[in-house]
Amino acid sequence: MMEPQRIQESLLPPLPESAPKLREETVQSLSEQQLAVIELARPPTASSSDNSNKDNSITDEEVAQHQKENGQNHNAVTFGNTVSRPGSYQCNLCDIFACFGCRCQKRMLDMMSLHNHVGEAAKAENCITASTLHSCAMQLVTRDNEHDQDVMERGIVNDQALQGIIAKEFSRDIEHYLDPAIARLQSSKNQERDSPRELKGKERAMRELVVFYLYKSFMNFCHSKMTLEQLRDESYYKRNWFPLTKNFRKDERAGKLGFPPEIYSLPKSYKFYADTCVKLWELMLRNGIRTFDTEMKKAQLMNARILCSVLLVDECQDLDECQVDFIAKQMNFGTHVFFVGDAAQTIYSFRGARSYHVMSLPNCIDRFLTKSFRFGPAVAQIANIALFVKENSPQTTDYIGKDKKLWIPYRVEGVSREDADSIVTTRSLLQRDSWNKRPVTIIGRKNGTLLKTALDLMNLGHLKQQQDGFDVLEQMLGEQPPSNDLDDFLSSPLVLSKTLPKFHINGKGETSGARMWRKAIKQIECLYELFMAKEDGATLPQNYFQNYDHLTWHDFIASYQARELNHYVKSIDIIMTYGQNTMKAVKVFEAQLEAKHSEEDADFILTTCNAAKGLEWDFVEICDDFLNLHDKSYVSNKPAQFRPRFLSDSSHLQSDVKPVRRSCWQFAISSYDDELNFIYVACTRAKKILSLPKTIEGVLREYDLLHYSVNDFKTAAVQPFESEESMMVLPRTNKKLSKGEVWALYHDLCLPLRKELGVEDDCNIMKTLFAIDDEEDNLEDGDETTEGTDQIVVKTKEEEHSQHYEC
Repeated sequence: MMEPQRIQESLLPPLPESAPKLREETVQSLSEQQLAVIELARPPTASSSDNSNKDNSITDEEVAQHQKENGQNHNAVTFGNTVSRPGSYQCNLCDIFACFGCRCQKRMLDMMSLHNHVGEAAKAENCITASTLHSCAMQLVTRDNEHDQDVMERGIVNDQALQGIIAKEFSRDIEHYLDPAIARLQSSKNQERDSPRELKGKERAMRELVVFYLYKSFMNFCHSKMTLEQLRDESYYKRNWFPLTKNFRKDERAGKLGFPPEIYSLPKSYKFYADTCVKLWELMLRNGIRTFDTEMKKAQLMNARILCSVLLVDECQDLDECQVDFIAKQMNFGTHVFFVGDAAQTIYSFRGARSYHVMSLPNCIDRFLTKSFRFGPAVAQIANIALFVKENSPQTTDYIGKDKKLWIPYRVEGVSREDADSIVTTRSLLQRDSWNKRPVTIIGRKNGTLLKTALDLMNLGHLKQQQDGFDVLEQMLGEQPPSNDLDDFLSSPLVLSKTLPKFHINGKGETSGARMWRKAIKQIECLYELFMAKEDGATLPQNYFQNYDHLTWHDFIASYQARELNHYVKSIDIIMTYGQNTMKAVKVFEAQLEAKHSEEDADFILTTCNAAKGLEWDFVEICDDFLNLHDKSYVSNKPAQFRPRFLSDSSHLQSDVKPVRRSCWQFAISSYDDELNFIYVACTRAKKILSLPKTIEGVLREYDLLHYSVNDFKTAAVQPFESEESMMVLPRTNKKLSKGEVWALYHDLCLPLRKELGVEDDCNIMKTLFAIDDEEDNLEDGDETTEGTDQIVVKTKEEEHSQHYEC
């Protein structure tokens, strides 16, 4: 495990003699890691009053004078959950939950009350402010501290509306830019090959792609620390959104769509996007068009000051470069800045978030909080497998020896509790009704997967094959038989049988929870009509689908793929699965939404991994739509190290057998991909029981096979040759490995993981970690499932007997 790079702590100003000592009960209640964070605290040097200049910024001379008088300030970068004592000094502690909910103020006050510091809690209530980072930026930009967040957010346009503004306001510029591509598309050669409707569809896709690239280029500006002057500067190498430099090549997306590479894959073509971004920024300022990202960008460009003495920024791994630059500049005002987060939980890179924005800040002190009180060692062990993969991938190795880092490798420690320890099982919690553990939280990567899981649990899986599906619905509605007329069925309210499992939808706001699902259902309904129209096509409603004319299902799919419209993925997936029975299945799920079951009353909680961030549940099942680690394969391009020679003793490097220096194997995971982090986030939501994710189970089983293969090499009657072909084939590339390569892969990845997990040489990983799954008597009072059948057994809270629903 790498040791974090730290500045000399002697550079911190000394703690004044007048500083209050930590209470003995506080010292006794905190871990060594927590105390190490507390010891970084120094009396604030910033005033909480607004004595800055007119534009809320200060000059370089004022910064130099402040540093001369008070000493150089350093921000503390802490990964984990920190504990602070706001009452230690008379200061205004502005606690910002970056991009998330405002629960920190209440939590800090509750914590002080828990430690009997009621007096301090009362005094601190008026000097502790909690806010989202976007809300904070909007207050600074508008200089409005009176209105609540809902009032300030009125008039904020969403991403789809912004693309509509771009298409409308810059239509003439876009048409001029497209002239060479349209001319090439309408050439006689293409007219012979494509029908008029196909040509029209390609033209529409080209316009949509340009609008999408303009939107992404503008977001790139908003999410970066780039100034408006740099965006205008044609010589500034970062002014263009990076994918533009490759997407217009012949074999890339725009090139395949018909953009001539010899015209569009040139700097003068990219210039159009950056220049239009400048015009868009000026248009939005002039007309008062606001998005959350533009409000954040305004605060960063104007060097706005947050009026506080100490600034705590939580979930800092999900900050984009603009936000990190804005927060880091608060140190110029003498503000003490604490970044708190976990780089292994970065899951918002699509919004410009990268953990290295914080990790690359100079003059920082790193502190680790790796002990989790949420779960025990069993869950921690599974989470650490994801961290092992991360450490042995380009997400670590590509940054060795560089100042910029994605993370500093660590392992999480689960704390055992006497009342209840955590368990990890290879069995699905959806099938183990005899455990009688409810509610079970189902975490999915995509909403479509969650909806399919819910429909299967309600016995709607057969709608995928049934012609009309009404016989399946009869089992669910009890005394209310469904109408055989589809329109009557969809327009009538449904009363579901009490024997059906109840679902709670986790999440709030526009992007998660029941509100998001209702919007998704309306979206599915519109697309279903387009799907059923087949070649005749249909016109999608503008309030749900902007910039779409009359088109077919095939046209829509091509457009969605070209523009990367991820908000349509779940709808398309569901329609492709249930076909003509889509609306029947969705109607039943809609009835579950209308019931509004609470977490306490529900049998199952449905949540995406994004919505689950920061939350915890007793019993967790993880869907199989996360990154498949086995399918990602391996590459032998890790920096060279000394390794045991083929068939030599692997326990140590023998003196009589010289080791060989070679490139090492690692997981073939992109250095900028968040998918591995999603696995880690999902695993660490469980408190008591976690059903082992299939993606991790697949790797462990593969490593057990690899272990036995290597043992066979060493015990074979005739020793194999290093170049001899093995039976192992790498996924994706279908490359068959030699026995020497299998040996190397084993020593580079399998053996280190086995040692980390404490697996003996004559044992396999699965039986060592999950021996409890073989002890049936300890797990269940009685098994009601029949061997050889594919059933989900669900026991609802409304009944004392089990209901069987075939999957």
